[in-house]
Amino acid sequence: MQPAFFVLRMNYTLQISGCQGFLGYFFHFRVEFSAMIRYNRPMDLKKLLQLALLTGVSMILFLVEAQIPPLVPVPGVKLGLGNIIVVCVLFYYGRREALAVLCVKVLLSALLTGQMGALIYSAAGGLLSLGVMCAVKGLVRQNQLWAASVLGGLSHNVGQLLAAMAVSATPGLLAYLPVLALSGMLTGLFTGLAAQAVVARLRR
Repeated sequence: MQPAFFVLRMNYTLQISGCQGFLGYFFHFRVEFSAMIRYNRPMDLKKLLQLALLTGVSMILFLVEAQIPPLVPVPGVKLGLGNIIVVCVLFYYGRREALAVLCVKVLLSALLTGQMGALIYSAAGGLLSLGVMCAVKGLVRQNQLWAASVLGGLSHNVGQLLAAMAVSATPGLLAYLPVLALSGMLTGLFTGLAAQAVVARLRR
C-alpha cells in the first residue's frame, strides 16, 4: 500500500477590462490542490485534510517570519519556522508526505513573495535537508527528533550556499560556510524541539 500524494494544479487567467479610458490588466492565478491516490481503496480524507491543514500552517509561519527583521546581516540566515511543519510531517506521516508538503511550501512561498529567482535556493536547501533527515530518520528515537532537525538545518544552509555558488560562479561565497553552518544548527535545534513537541501531541 502506498500513501497518497499531492498534485499542484495551477490555472492562470488574464483579464482585460476598460477603466476610465485605459485598459487595466489583471493577472490572476488560482491554485488548486487535488489529491491522487495509488491504491485501490477510498481516499483517506482525514489524512488529506490534515496534510492540507499542516501545509497551510507552514505558509502562515513563513509569512509571519517574513515580518521579522533578519537575525544577523548575513544572507540566508533565518529561523525557518515553516520547516517545523516539514519535520512534523516527516516523522508523523512519512517521507513522501513530507516531500509533497515541502514542494508545495517552496513553490507557494516563491509565488506569494514574487521572488521566483529564489526558488532554486529554497528548493536546493529544502531537498538536501529533507534527504539528510530521511537518511537518519530510522536512527533517532522519538525523543531525539531534534537531532535529525539539527542535521537538516545544517544541510539546508549548505544546500543554499552550494546553489548560490553554482548560480553566481563565485567560489568566494564559501567564506560564509562557518556562519551558515552554525546558524543552521541553531535554527535546526529550535525547529526540531518545536516539531518534537507537536509530534508528541499528535501521537496522543
